[in-house]
Amino acid sequence: MALITCPECKGSVSDSIDSCPHCGYKIKQSQAKEINTNPKIGEPLMVIVIIFALICLIGYSSSLTSKKETIQTSLSDGKETVVETVNEISVKSDHDLCLSFSKDLTNKLKALDIKYDAFRTILNSGDDIYAIEVAPAIDMGILKLKDEIDVIEIPDLKNKVAKQELIEAKEQLSTSCLYKWSVAHDFIEYSKNPSPFNFVQVKKDMERAQDEYVNGMVKLASAQVMVGIKAKEVNPK
Repeated sequence: MALITCPECKGSVSDSIDSCPHCGYKIKQSQAKEINTNPKIGEPLMVIVIIFALICLIGYSSSLTSKKETIQTSLSDGKETVVETVNEISVKSDHDLCLSFSKDLTNKLKALDIKYDAFRTILNSGDDIYAIEVAPAIDMGILKLKDEIDVIEIPDLKNKVAKQELIEAKEQLSTSCLYKWSVAHDFIEYSKNPSPFNFVQVKKDMERAQDEYVNGMVKLASAQVMVGIKAKEVNPK
């Protein structure tokens, strides 16, 4: 029980009585009226708390969405980077390295063979005078192309057996080019001193050039098969 002030006479009265003993003022009805007419402070405060909580929740949700998009973008960029890296690796595969080497080598061999075959045709025709005229130019042209073939680097294949085949192929094809050069060079010597020995030497050089060429191309084809290269890739029609 507590003492309260009577709203009417301002006297001290108990909060448990119904009316003021001094003036007869109805205490309970006055308090009920004040309770009904006074605004409730707790409800607006609760509303404010709820609204603030909702704002925080929405902000947190937006932050999560933004972070999720950032993570997805990063993952997407990462995938693209991985794909690019894989593509770079595939460019350096045994197949592509060997194919590039084969095309470079065979193109130079074809250029050399054009000169050599033209000179051999002249020799087989029996036109020694014309052969003597063109021999020095053929000699220098073949030697120049042979030097270009010799500087072609062997690719560092992971397949070591295929790499060894390429090494042996290049050696034999280079030797074949040397014999083809010797055909023109020896014929020049033969023209200066037309002896049976010099002519026989020219014939031997032609045979050796053909043998080394065939063996070298077999080795090259073997390496190509090992790394999955098809013939039409090297010599497309």
